[in-house]
Amino acid sequence: MPKHGLGCTARTLAGVGVLWLVFAAQPTLGASVSPRLQNAARASTLEVVSKKPGEDQVTYEKPLPFELLPFYIRSDAYMPIGTAFCIGRNRYVSAAHVLGAGVDSQYGAPKLRDRKGKVYEIDQVLKYSTLEDFAVFSLKDPPDTPALPINRAPRINHTVFAVGDALGEGIVIRDGLFTSETPEEIDGRWKWIRFSAAASPGNSGGPLLDESGRVIGVVLAKSPAENLNYAGPIARVLDAPEGRGKVEARTSFSLDFMPDSVVSNFSGEFPLPASYEEFSRQLISLINREYDQSKSELLKVAGETLFPKGEGSQALLYTQYRARDPRLVLKRDGRWDAEEVYVSSTVELPKNGSIDVGGAAGSRILRLWTPDGVSVGDLFRDSRKYMDLALKGLRFTRTVVSQSIKITSLGAAREESEFVDSWQRKWQLRSWALPFWDSVVVSLSLPVPGGCVSLVRVTPTALEYGTVDEMKMLADLIYVSYEGTLDSWSEFLAMGAWQPAAFSKIRIAFQYGKFFQYRSPRFELEITPALANITGKSVLALNLSYFVDHGVAVWDVAGLGFHEEEDAQNYVDVLRRPHPPDSLGRDFHNEWSKLVRRQSPYDSVTFPEERSMLIGTSVTADAGPERPIDPEAGVAYEVKCAAAAPADGKAMLARERRVLEGLKILEH
Repeated sequence: MPKHGLGCTARTLAGVGVLWLVFAAQPTLGASVSPRLQNAARASTLEVVSKKPGEDQVTYEKPLPFELLPFYIRSDAYMPIGTAFCIGRNRYVSAAHVLGAGVDSQYGAPKLRDRKGKVYEIDQVLKYSTLEDFAVFSLKDPPDTPALPINRAPRINHTVFAVGDALGEGIVIRDGLFTSETPEEIDGRWKWIRFSAAASPGNSGGPLLDESGRVIGVVLAKSPAENLNYAGPIARVLDAPEGRGKVEARTSFSLDFMPDSVVSNFSGEFPLPASYEEFSRQLISLINREYDQSKSELLKVAGETLFPKGEGSQALLYTQYRARDPRLVLKRDGRWDAEEVYVSSTVELPKNGSIDVGGAAGSRILRLWTPDGVSVGDLFRDSRKYMDLALKGLRFTRTVVSQSIKITSLGAAREESEFVDSWQRKWQLRSWALPFWDSVVVSLSLPVPGGCVSLVRVTPTALEYGTVDEMKMLADLIYVSYEGTLDSWSEFLAMGAWQPAAFSKIRIAFQYGKFFQYRSPRFELEITPALANITGKSVLALNLSYFVDHGVAVWDVAGLGFHEEEDAQNYVDVLRRPHPPDSLGRDFHNEWSKLVRRQSPYDSVTFPEERSMLIGTSVTADAGPERPIDPEAGVAYEVKCAAAAPADGKAMLARERRVLEGLKILEH
C-alpha cells in the first residue's frame, strides 16, 4: 500500500465510478499568504488518516527493510489518505473518495487527526455523493474546530488557495487562480471549478479558499498532463438534501473474456445519517448492485452468443483437444475456440513437482503438479500448503523503497468454499488477505490427477464480490484434460467428493501388471499386458470436452489415451467423433467421410510418425472392423494404436485387433 493512500482511494472509485485522477506535485506560484489566513485555514483543516495494518500472516524471504523509510513514515501508526475541513459545529466535509477509502477495507474506518496529533473517530455520515465526490460527517467527541466561512459565488481569475495534507507531511497552503469552469461529465448539471494552485497526493477533500479565506470548493483531482486541477463547488455540498447518500455512475462495462461491452448507467440511494459501519455496509451493497446490473445489461446484449450458445460455438462443440495443460475458451473473429494459454514461466519444484504459470482474461492460470509426498488431497485440505506451493510460481513481491522482497507464504486462507461450475465441475474457492495492499488473493482450483488447475487474481478488498463472480464465469471456459500416472489417478479417485458429475457414470479400475478397465455409458475399454505394461507410471488421459448430446451441450469424456509411460511410443487412443451438422465447414465433413469410409489413416494400414509406428481404424456401436459404417451414424469412434519403431504391419495389425477385442462402443 502506498504511503499516501492513493491505492485505497483508487480501489473505492473503481467500484463506484467516481471521477478520480492521480495528483502530481506542482510548483507553487509563490504569492504570499497572510498569517491570519494561514492560521484560520490550519485551525479548520484536519488530516484524514487510516490505521496502519498490524502484524499479519504474510511471510517473506528476508526481513522487510523498513529502516529505508523516512523516520516520520515508519514511526507513524497511521497513514494519511486525504484531508477534511470544518464548515459548522461538528460538521466536516471531505471528498467522497477519501471517506469511501475505508469501505470494506482491511484498514477499517478512516479517522481525522488534528495539528496536535489527536485522532477522532467518525460518528455519523450525514451527506454523501459519489458523482459530486463529497461527504459530510460528524465526529465522536469532536474538538472545538472553528468553521471556515463560505463563498457560494467565487469569481474566475481571482486568487485561490488549495489547503491540504500534501504528500502526507502536514497541512500546507498553496496559491493559484480560479481559471475556469468545466461541466460535469454525464449531463452537465453543474460545473467543476478548475484552478491552478498546486495539489499533491493527500490534498483530496481539502478546502479550496478564495483570497479572503472563504471556502469556494472541495479539492478533488488533477488533470493528468497540465497544471489545472478540479474542485467541487461548495454550494453543491451545502444545497444537497439531508438524509441521503447517493451512488451514480456512467461506465463502460466489459468482462475480460468477452469482446463485447456496454455503457452502464447506475443510480442508487441509501438513507442517512448512519454510523460509518452502516454507511460502509450500504455503500458496498450498492457497489455490488452496480456490478450485477452492469453484468445483466452486458448479458442481455451478448449472452446469447456466449459459449456454448450461438453459431460461433458450433465448431468447438465438434472439436476435441488433448489438453494436458489448460486451454481457455475465447472468442476471436466471431468464433469460440479453446486457445492454448501462453506459459510465461515454469518452475521446477523439488521431488518431481512443477508449476506452469500463464495469464489470460485478467487472471493468472496455473497448472500445478504436486511433488512426491504431496497428494492432491493435501492441497485441498490445507490452504497454506496449496498457496505456499503456488507462490513459488506466482512470485508475488512487496516493494519497500527500492527493494522488492519475495512473499513466501500468505498463511491459511481467510475463507474457503466449494463452487460448482455450469459443467458440474467442483472447484475450491479460497481467499487470502494482503493487508499492506488492502487487497485479497482469490483462487479457484480444480483438482485433476497429479495436481490442480487454478485461476488466481489479486483484487482490492472492496471489489472482491465482482472479481469472484467474474472468475466463476471464467471457470466455465477452462478446457483441460484429466491426465496423469495411474499412481496419481489412485489419489484422485480417492477424492470422490471433489470429482465432477461426469465421473459419476464412469468406472476406472486397474491392477498393476494385470489389467486396466474403463467403463462408461458411451464406451468400454480393457487393456491387458499383451498390449502394454500396466504400472504406476502408466499414463491415463481422459479427454473431457464440450459436445452436443441429444441436442444439449455437455462436458464429458470424448476420448481416452493410455500410454505405457509418459512420452512412451507404445500407446492406445480411443476418440469420439460426432457426425458434423451441415452448417460446419468442408474440413469437418471431409474428415467424417474418411472416418466412416475407413480411408487413410483409418484403413488399418501401418504408417510411421516420429519415433512410432501407428495404425488406425474406426468403429461404431453397430459396426465393428469387419462391417461398414453407416455414413448417417450419429457418432463414430477413432481407434489408434502405436508402438515403438520399427514394428511391421503384421505386428501392428495384431495390436489393433487386441484393442478392438477389449473395446465396446455403446452409444449410437
